[in-house]
Amino acid sequence: MSIRHFLPFALLFSLVLTGCPAAKLYREGHDFDEYGSDYEAAMKYLDALDVNDHFKKAQDALAAVAPDAYAEQLALATSAEEASNFPDALTEYKALKWMLDRLQERQGLAFTVVDVRKKIDEMENAAAEERYRSGESLLAQGAWERAIGEYGAAEGFKHGYKDTAEKTALAFYSWADENVTRRAYRQGAEHYLKAMERGGRSYQDASAKSGAIYAALGRHFIGADRCRQAVRDLRQAGDLLGNGSVSADLAAAESCA
Repeated sequence: MSIRHFLPFALLFSLVLTGCPAAKLYREGHDFDEYGSDYEAAMKYLDALDVNDHFKKAQDALAAVAPDAYAEQLALATSAEEASNFPDALTEYKALKWMLDRLQERQGLAFTVVDVRKKIDEMENAAAEERYRSGESLLAQGAWERAIGEYGAAEGFKHGYKDTAEKTALAFYSWADENVTRRAYRQGAEHYLKAMERGGRSYQDASAKSGAIYAALGRHFIGADRCRQAVRDLRQAGDLLGNGSVSADLAAAESCA
């Protein structure tokens, strides 16, 4: 076969291969359609159209199943919301929004839909409030680590929710005080620093407290002939308090390290 005759054949073969993924996705969508999984069917038809946006069978199938897919996914989201399972409701509403956004971009919406963005915002707030209240209860009990985890979970649902940063700082600061009382000094120094990181200017004294602990640890380790550890702690103290405050101790530690 000459190159002149081979090229059209190669081009046709390439086009066939290109069409295969779209056809495969369409068949998968059709299978979901037959099983009554309307949402999954719609997403597969959308995937097929992403590969070949002129695929008429996928266009027609998507138009037919889209209203039922919307109703199915909305029912899942609503059911979770009514059960006060706000994290699951949030997941389902986000999945609904993803489908609707793709439908809107692809062929528009031929049916009326709820304000999904508003529902997502409501679920974010509800889920965050649930974890925030749990954090408040744990903070009152002195369960510092668990309280911090709950405030972090609230932040995960809604960034900047209420005063989670301030409450997280308070939990770390209180935890640090408890560490010091129990002579867990290094943990206390670390937790004071985390309080400052989360609380900002309101917790500037945490920096001084942390620095004082590192300085005391450094001096202790000089006396215990653990000079390398002393150097590390005194350098940390210098960063927090200013190098002048520990310069003599640091020089002594470095000379024996």
